[in-house]
Amino acid sequence: MEDCENLHKKSMDKNVDKRDVYNIWAKTYDKYVKSLNYTGPKEIVEKLVKYLENTNGKQNILDFGCGTGLIGEELNNYSYDYVLDGIDVSEKMIELANAKRIYNNIYNIDLHKEDFQEEKKYNFIISSGVFLEGHVNFNVIDKLHTLLEKDG
Repeated sequence: MEDCENLHKKSMDKNVDKRDVYNIWAKTYDKYVKSLNYTGPKEIVEKLVKYLENTNGKQNILDFGCGTGLIGEELNNYSYDYVLDGIDVSEKMIELANAKRIYNNIYNIDLHKEDFQEEKKYNFIISSGVFLEGHVNFNVIDKLHTLLEKDG
């Protein structure tokens, strides 16, 4: 776990390429956050479910910074009608998330440097553990906002 602690510190350094850090960390990430009793994904999904209870029809949900799929795993415990997509910068994290077969699509995009090219709009965009010190800048929220449906 000591190596994970170093990777965790590196992940918060604004001068470090997040793609590299998370590609290295991918293999041990889930075990590490579990050892910390990290409940962010569970808490986010519990809040999302309160909104899903009041919706009709299939909902398009985007998990921004989906990593290994922790939010997807939590959402998979509920039986609402939804399409779940993800965005992440780490190819290795995406491989692990894809192996869980929870997401419909996962896009390997760094929204700091690239734009989302899909002609798709979402009812909900959720995220856990992404808007932290040294991670994603808040200016990315403007890009995410353009991906929302009118009342998303």
